[in-house]
Amino acid sequence: LMQQPPAVNLLNGSTPWEKDSVSKITENPKRAQKKNYIEGVPEGFFEDEKLNSRVAETVEKEANMEQEYANFLKELDEAKHEEERREESAELADAIEHDIDLIDEQVLFRQIYEYLPIKNFFPGQIWSSDYLYKAEIRYSG
Repeated sequence: LMQQPPAVNLLNGSTPWEKDSVSKITENPKRAQKKNYIEGVPEGFFEDEKLNSRVAETVEKEANMEQEYANFLKELDEAKHEEERREESAELADAIEHDIDLIDEQVLFRQIYEYLPIKNFFPGQIWSSDYLYKAEIRYSG
């Protein structure tokens, strides 16, 4: 029981060995698409980089690599923004700590100025912290 090969169904009804304009039109777009890809060989099969870039696996990997690269850049951007937020937070904390130190120094200024007998000799004088420190040592004991 031999089976008959399936009949070739062409648009123009011609046999496969007859060439006419309709079959050429239908075949050309397929060939143009296949020229860009080489199927059936592994990546790196050809020594020529141009041929290797047309291997189907290479094309798929390059498309995947572009997506991976885009994801990588997105992660880098997110990490950069997170680092900037941390730096801003640290700068704000440092500024607050600096302001607290200045306030503490002013309170100390006021306390020393109130208790020193020298305050009557220099009314309204703005003292530096160095001078107050020396005055504190001089008059503390």
